[in-house]
Amino acid sequence: MSRENIFTILERNDLDCTSLNYSLYEEFSNVIVADEGGIIQKIIKYNDYLLKNHNKYPDHIMRYLRQRRGLEEFDFSKDEELNKISPTDAFEHVVEWNGLLGGYASTIKRWINDIYGIDLDDMKEDK
Repeated sequence: MSRENIFTILERNDLDCTSLNYSLYEEFSNVIVADEGGIIQKIIKYNDYLLKNHNKYPDHIMRYLRQRRGLEEFDFSKDEELNKISPTDAFEHVVEWNGLLGGYASTIKRWINDIYGIDLDDMKEDK
């Protein structure tokens, strides 16, 4: 389906034409075939969740953490569990999910300390 068609569908259903809603439509259309109403309902449900959730990390980070745990990007069913992950562990998961394997989390933290003088491991973490 073309980009214009997806935006037309979103507009017709009074949804904002944001990159998030576009991505949601694409993702849900892979699962819910030929059911525009079902896709729209899932988009509305995810947007409602974003307005009401109290996640420790922003949505784009939560999406990485979900996928790292083997969930779909927009499956928020385990978010309560994911919110218990420490910032150190979350950082390591995000770095590894994005393809930087082999201890790059500590290397990147060291670069930040060397360049900006900020020691991320010395910062207060929520337990």
